Amino acid sequence: MTINKIILFFALAVFSFATLGFVFHTESDDGMLRTFNVKIEKSEDGTWRVRDNEGRNKGTLSVARGDVINWQAKGSDLVFIFSKDVNNYFEYEGNMFADGRTQKISNNKKLRLTLKDDAPQGLLTYEVYVTSESKSVVGNSPPRLIIY
Repeated sequence: MTINKIILFFALAVFSFATLGFVFHTESDDGMLRTFNVKIEKSEDGTWRVRDNEGRNKGTLSVARGDVINWQAKGSDLVFIFSKDVNNYFEYEGNMFADGRTQKISNNKKLRLTLKDDAPQGLLTYEVYVTSESKSVVGNSPPRLIIY
């Protein structure tokens, strides 16, 4: 009986560690819809980064069609520059992305984008320019979305 308990304990431990990577990022589930909340902020070493609400670096986000991404500016106005036309990838409210790639957001405001159901799968890179310091955010050089 003791051996069965030990095996069960190890099986649960392995399962817990194996699934840890699937739940560590900040997201909330509404049925199949996931919402990713990240912020652009200056770290203790003076580097601007994409981070989740727990302070973990989020230079790469793995997202699916239908997911919502909220980027919040913390400490400066920001300019988002996507490598491809966002109109092929995202739904958004209002008159944003006049050129299809670039959008400015003010300090403490959010950029909310929803991935389209027919968004192309693959890699979408973007740059975030910090206007108060005239520099770009560090991510995975540059930050990126992996759309699956």
